[in-house]
Amino acid sequence: MDGSPAFLAWAARASVPLDVLGQSDLGALDPGVAQMIGDATVVALSEAVHGESEPLELRNQLLRYLVERRHFTAIAIESGLVESRVIHEYVRGGPGELSEVISQGFSWGFESLAANAALVRWLRDYNAGRAGRRMVNVYGLDMAGSPGNPHVKRGVSTAICATLDYLRQVDERGTVGLRDQFLPWLGVLRFDPQRRSGYPTLSRADRDSISSAIEDVMRWLKSFSPGTATTATREYVWACQAAIAARQVDTWLRQIPLESSARVDTRAPFGSAAADIRDRAQADNVAWILDQEGSDGKVLLFASRYHMSKAPVTTRWWSAADAGPRTQQVAGTLLRQRLGAQLVTIGHLTGSKADCGGDSRQRLTTSLSLDVIAGLVGPPRYLLDLRSAPGAVARWLDQEHTLGQGQEAFTVNPYRAFDLLFYLDRRTPVVQHRCSE
Repeated sequence: MDGSPAFLAWAARASVPLDVLGQSDLGALDPGVAQMIGDATVVALSEAVHGESEPLELRNQLLRYLVERRHFTAIAIESGLVESRVIHEYVRGGPGELSEVISQGFSWGFESLAANAALVRWLRDYNAGRAGRRMVNVYGLDMAGSPGNPHVKRGVSTAICATLDYLRQVDERGTVGLRDQFLPWLGVLRFDPQRRSGYPTLSRADRDSISSAIEDVMRWLKSFSPGTATTATREYVWACQAAIAARQVDTWLRQIPLESSARVDTRAPFGSAAADIRDRAQADNVAWILDQEGSDGKVLLFASRYHMSKAPVTTRWWSAADAGPRTQQVAGTLLRQRLGAQLVTIGHLTGSKADCGGDSRQRLTTSLSLDVIAGLVGPPRYLLDLRSAPGAVARWLDQEHTLGQGQEAFTVNPYRAFDLLFYLDRRTPVVQHRCSE
């Protein structure tokens, strides 16, 4: 039975208007947001589609609110963890020029987004006024090197190069042998799914040599003593995580079939296995970030609603043409297992009433995307606490629904995937960051 009319009636009563974009008054987020987030130490805000202005504006404003009103200590976004070290140090007062820091510190092409530049600028300015007090940190939570995207500035060799740089700095002569193991491979540690070059051309023996070299480096790091100085310890901790990131990327690359044809088929089974590895890496990276922030740390996560779902996600993205949909455990499902009630996840719905044409209340069916149905609630922007849904509405939400449309669509149980939903009616292409800024 279609429960969308009951959902609409309840949501119209329960939704909290979200008229905060562009406002400087953080009080606009109280009391609704404060009550909904409660005592959570990790808040995961998601976006429906990358590259739209409104979710990024909301992220920046929510971070300000969480930092200034709720004492959050960090933000972690869907960008490479190893790359983010550059930004991490910059917002803490380290040297550099904003455009170069952004260029080197973001992955997946996110360096071009003006909202990301604004985020970094605000964090640096905020920390500058906190002499002697705890600073707010920024991290990437994703795999290093943007595997699968051949057009990024720092590719799949990013993590191992960072690790080798550390070895050179702390023991240049003693680590020559370790570093030399990678000399034959650094030039081919690249992957373009449209071309048969780089990693896909390597034999199993070659791939085993790379994996073995990474393990040798990790063993060396485990046995190495960095000393007691705070700076030395921080460098060591980041180097160890860079080595782990190198292993993550290596595991991802090893899913590429041997003897690949001219192009690597990104559908099943390669795509599905690679996606699973990426989400597990994201969850592990978040766990590391939480360790760095300590027992009193509080972190805002920001990533795709696909990755942040606390319920398994079903797609055809990595299915062969003649295969059915595949259900994946994603980063959010793993974080739910680790964090329990500490984690509050906010799902993003996007669209407008025009998506389904005029007054469609009489024509709602369960086949419509939840984004489209949410556009009929009334307010152009609102926040909704799914945990307060009454019985009939909760039962309707507690089943598979489609999110998104076309190639972006997937199905998920929203009642289990998200604690809160936020709906934004506008979908404005993001403003590009200019290198001169």
